[in-house]
Amino acid sequence: MFMWSLFYLAKQNIIKNGLKYCTILKYIMNLILFLSIICGSYAIFNSSSELQTNKQTECQVANYLSKAGFSSSEVPTMVCISKYESSFNCDATNKNTDGSTDYGLMQINSYYWCSGDSDSKYNECGTSCTSLFDCQKNANCAHVVYKQQGYTAWYGYQYHKQECDNYKINC
Repeated sequence: MFMWSLFYLAKQNIIKNGLKYCTILKYIMNLILFLSIICGSYAIFNSSSELQTNKQTECQVANYLSKAGFSSSEVPTMVCISKYESSFNCDATNKNTDGSTDYGLMQINSYYWCSGDSDSKYNECGTSCTSLFDCQKNANCAHVVYKQQGYTAWYGYQYHKQECDNYKINC
């Protein structure tokens, strides 16, 4: 609708002012290009902010982990791991070089822990991969992972072990 309005105004300017059609057409094309750049920039910046729509505080993460069954001594370390795995973002995803995908708060891997991806094989958590965008379901699955593999299942822990072993939650 907006574009038709621009064409109508351009036509009126041609009639009233006797402007050359090519001049007006060039003006309209430049305006369309400018609006396309603005709209494209908005879409890029808006989509990147939407990736943060499910970002949690460390206190919220601690609560999910506690409800999942982690002990009070394990929760701070797991919160630290979440900080490095997803930046506390329950909507985080990462496509790995082996074709698997890591999902959510604790970056649960699709190959071993959930179902529904083309590369899913074991489904140890008994849940769909897309359900791992739910913060609590992700924390519940992380508890299963932890019980089988400990903290070293996460690269966030391996690369930040000293910090995570001494992490303090400020709630």
